[in-house]
Amino acid sequence: MAKARRGGRYQGGAGNHEIELMTTELRIENKRFYFNLKENQKGRFLKIAEVSGGRSTIIIPQSGWDEFRDMLNRFISNKDYDGTGPFPT
Repeated sequence: MAKARRGGRYQGGAGNHEIELMTTELRIENKRFYFNLKENQKGRFLKIAEVSGGRSTIIIPQSGWDEFRDMLNRFISNKDYDGTGPFPT
């Protein structure tokens, strides 16, 4: 289940001003995923964090969102790929 929150909250210390525009939490099995849309002086970015015992985070700048989506869609559309032969394009 996903929960979304919109805001305009400033985060960060001196020289690192981030505005949190939106945040969503997604729970899958025993993991929690946090999706945070943020903005700083360099532009917008999506921060994705996985929490399951530890914490792992990736940050995707807005300029890479389309490529990231296309790659993810490629994996989803080939979810039944069995590993034999080349990966379908």
